[in-house]
Amino acid sequence: MAYKHVMREAPLVFLLTDFGIRDPYVAQMKAVILSHAPKAHIVDYTHHVRPFDIVQAGFFLWSGFAYFPQGSVIVAVVDPGVGTTRRIVLVAYHNRIIIAPDNGLTGLLLPEDGRGVRVFAAHVDQAATSRTFHGRDVFAPLAARVINGERLETLGEEIPPASLERSTWADSGRQGNRIWTHVLHVDGFGNCLLGLCINQWEGVLGKVRVLKGHPWGEGVIPVATYNDLQPGQTGILAGSQGVYELCMCQSSAARALHLKPGNRVELEVIS
Repeated sequence: MAYKHVMREAPLVFLLTDFGIRDPYVAQMKAVILSHAPKAHIVDYTHHVRPFDIVQAGFFLWSGFAYFPQGSVIVAVVDPGVGTTRRIVLVAYHNRIIIAPDNGLTGLLLPEDGRGVRVFAAHVDQAATSRTFHGRDVFAPLAARVINGERLETLGEEIPPASLERSTWADSGRQGNRIWTHVLHVDGFGNCLLGLCINQWEGVLGKVRVLKGHPWGEGVIPVATYNDLQPGQTGILAGSQGVYELCMCQSSAARALHLKPGNRVELEVIS
């Protein structure tokens, strides 16, 4: 059965990369897309993912996904394995298409049971592409072909969603009075955004008066706003990106707690 993707009259393509904007890489990707799909409207989601940081890229993809209009194509190129045998996949999910390397980048976004997901491993002619710049030579042409209405079945071989790479940083859980998760992102204010989705964890964290954190061993106070904290206090709040975050008032929680993306965090419920 063919996947029916509803494309907009002016197709939207969102680019998420770790290329930065100093080099010509992003412009070359856009040039390739527009050469083959001139009606495309290209949006720079971000090109400032930390180089090779799949954790941050996966979080950005997850946090922005609901805001991408239906029919969008999201091209996510954070690809430390470029040129190797790692797969490039086209993922159909909630009437959006994600084109990404199969390196765990989609792990936070896609449901573990694969419900509502179709995945295609792209056909790639390695001899016809650069081994170091698949963003321009593979991802961009694939995006143009999707925009131009080619069926995903013609672009790749369908594979089970469960076969996608999934990294441990996308997981969280609870055992007794211990909650464990990972830091997914540290924003420019030093807030540590955790892999604890608000809609899944508010029933627990919304009732807790104080938590104890690991590895720093300090008390963590659930708050509604940053200003609810006194100087030097560490808080946890339901942030704007759909996850709980460790924070301080006008100070960097990441610096104070010596945390960075990918670090495992444990919270002890002691209310």
